Amino acid sequence: MASQLPITAWERAALFILNNGDNLQRMRYAFHFIDGDADSVELALAEYQNADGGFAHGLEADLRTGHSSVICTTVALQIMGELNISSQRPILRDAIKYLDLQYQRDFQFQQDTQYQQGQLKNWPLINENCNDQAHAPWWTFDKNWGCTGAFLANPGAEIIAYYLQYGTSLCNEIVTNLL
Repeated sequence: MASQLPITAWERAALFILNNGDNLQRMRYAFHFIDGDADSVELALAEYQNADGGFAHGLEADLRTGHSSVICTTVALQIMGELNISSQRPILRDAIKYLDLQYQRDFQFQQDTQYQQGQLKNWPLINENCNDQAHAPWWTFDKNWGCTGAFLANPGAEIIAYYLQYGTSLCNEIVTNLL
């Protein structure tokens, strides 16, 4: 990509990131373009991880809550993929454990004012705590949002890929059924 920008535009963009970016953005830039190391990026990424293993704190730019969410955790796993982090690293194992705990097998959803039981077979992108802080309108939690009883590709497909790559504590039958 650097070869597509005039050098002065590239330098201005780099200076903007280095002068105005948060620590994670600066470390990622250094890792990809100026011989930075993966450990520095991992350390900066850890600032976004909560005690429950999930990620929050604006890691997904449109979601500022301090409460962990599946969507922020998948963003963290994308960054870990860039770094080729070992599947045994605590930051990665804790993120996978968080996703395991967020998997919803049984749920109730409202349809025509009747609550129905079913199998969600998915992960909620966000939870109701996400409404507590600034967020884009598309990240407003609604109890009925996403409760269709069917597998939803977002975030399900991405999470299944992480499970296949890194492993999970969910039983093989669940993962096989999701495939």
